[in-house]
Amino acid sequence: MKNLTISQIAELAGVSKTTVSRVLNNKDDIKGETRERILQVIRENNYRPNSAARTINNRSTRTIGLLIPYQADYVLSNPFYYDVIRGITVEADLNDYYTLLMYSQKDSYLKTVREKRIDGLLLISFGTQHIKLLQELLETDIPMISLAKVPGFSTVPTVSVDDFDGAKKAVSHLIEQGHRDIAVINGPQTLVGHAERIKGYRAVLESHGIPYREELVLEREISVENGHLAMKKLLGEQTFTAAFICCDLMAIGAIEAIRDSGLRVPEDISIVGYDNIPMSGHLSPALTTVDQFAYKKGRRATQALIAQMEGTSMRRSLEIKPELVIRGSTARRPRE
Repeated sequence: MKNLTISQIAELAGVSKTTVSRVLNNKDDIKGETRERILQVIRENNYRPNSAARTINNRSTRTIGLLIPYQADYVLSNPFYYDVIRGITVEADLNDYYTLLMYSQKDSYLKTVREKRIDGLLLISFGTQHIKLLQELLETDIPMISLAKVPGFSTVPTVSVDDFDGAKKAVSHLIEQGHRDIAVINGPQTLVGHAERIKGYRAVLESHGIPYREELVLEREISVENGHLAMKKLLGEQTFTAAFICCDLMAIGAIEAIRDSGLRVPEDISIVGYDNIPMSGHLSPALTTVDQFAYKKGRRATQALIAQMEGTSMRRSLEIKPELVIRGSTARRPRE
């Protein structure tokens, strides 16, 4: 059976949370009948008294949990997370909080959350495949902020980026350069952000009377290698003059594949990425990309979480507007 919250223990026993606290701390001013009723609820539900005592007494750990539910290799090989985590830790330091990074696809970190070893939780890159995990986290009653929208959980406060608008800016730029055959390499649409980027791409095509061609759109797990393989596949099967790559990491692999094929960026194929990771401006050519302000998002989310932990309410949703950073990887459509 799942470990109950303090509120649930109190409700089942028909007493206040303060009364439960006094029993768990062995105070002697509780009637014997009431004490036994509370202890019976605890025994029946395998409740962990030490966690309860710490929670009810409001002994803050001054620690914020950062939960990224993916394997360590994926998390630590993606520079996008560096800027997010940097923003979180800078803001936490300014407010005298520590940070605890939790990752992997296993649910071992649930024990950390349930035992209140942290005061609040930041959810990073939660997708539709994490709905069960999110439900379990919500049952702990711990303050939390998600750094992306999660389908079906509109009650979870979010600090996110308008990915629909970001994609529109990227594709509009390519169309302004004369491109009409625009390929897309996207990340998994289990993440709302990637689903929104495809919607933005389609909306811009439609507004310019350009047919949506499904064969020009590939979806892959995010990595440099997958960007390379996806672009290699597109080059071998389709004709296009530009590509919107929905992650800078995959854009790096895609550019490599274009060069391997004997073509040039941007003379033959223009590329727009997404994220504006630090290395994107140091590629050759420097990558045109959408800046989703990862550092800013990390700081804003931490500010919102601290406000929530300290009893200040926040708007349900805070959305950051992305910006297109134009560099050397895009150019006018080649003349036929």
